[in-house]
Amino acid sequence: MTPPDPRIAKRLLIGLGAVVVIAAVVNIGSGTESRSAGYVAPPVVTAPPTTTRPPKPCQVDPGPYSGQDKCNQTGEVVTVSAVLDSASFTTTDGRTVRLLGVAPLSEKECDRAAPYLRNLIGDKSVMLFTEPGRDKDGKGKLLRYVKYISDPVNTPGKYTADVGYEIVEAGYGRPEGETNWRYQNWLEIGFQLGDAKHAQAKGRAEYDGYQIDDRCVTRTREPEPDYDDPDDVDVPDVDRPNLPDGALTGGFCRRKWYC
Repeated sequence: MTPPDPRIAKRLLIGLGAVVVIAAVVNIGSGTESRSAGYVAPPVVTAPPTTTRPPKPCQVDPGPYSGQDKCNQTGEVVTVSAVLDSASFTTTDGRTVRLLGVAPLSEKECDRAAPYLRNLIGDKSVMLFTEPGRDKDGKGKLLRYVKYISDPVNTPGKYTADVGYEIVEAGYGRPEGETNWRYQNWLEIGFQLGDAKHAQAKGRAEYDGYQIDDRCVTRTREPEPDYDDPDDVDVPDVDRPNLPDGALTGGFCRRKWYC
């Protein structure tokens, strides 16, 4: 009988040792089999359920109309049938409405004013709000604050933007003091903000080599009226001969930048 080759026996021993090592590693990796009987697993921590906050209820401003209250939807809804000028329009039920607090511009004063308002609210529904003690002007037009739906995608059916503010900010009308003080201040802010925005845009346009339309009304310039000013009259200079003609009545300096 031939004795076993010692090299084969050595290989068998090495292979058997490798199998033992692998089995030990697998047993350590399984974890739980090698732990003591008194081991207690830590509790599983779960995240608390997420809760969404309910939307904040819309609070209506209890004060006088300011043009900034987006929650007040208690006005009268009408549909615009025709735009007359930069601050007046007719409704489908036959009434004529003028924007309260905004002095309208005629076609001669600004030919872009009426088209701007027509693009804003023409053939659309608007919401009217009244001012106590101010119902109609001298021509029988209803004096109303007017809101329109400015964002029909995100706020459909919500009248959130004030038309008068849009007109004076764009320079197609001037504020006039026939409203409550809150709304008058809001229009003045819009008027000045529009001046600043236009000056910035005009400077950028001129730098880029093109022109944009001027505002019809600015803080330092107003359009020439389309009528003869009855206040511009001459009076004799008696006591103060250095005064220009009309200065005693205010006619000469009426709406002049140098007075």
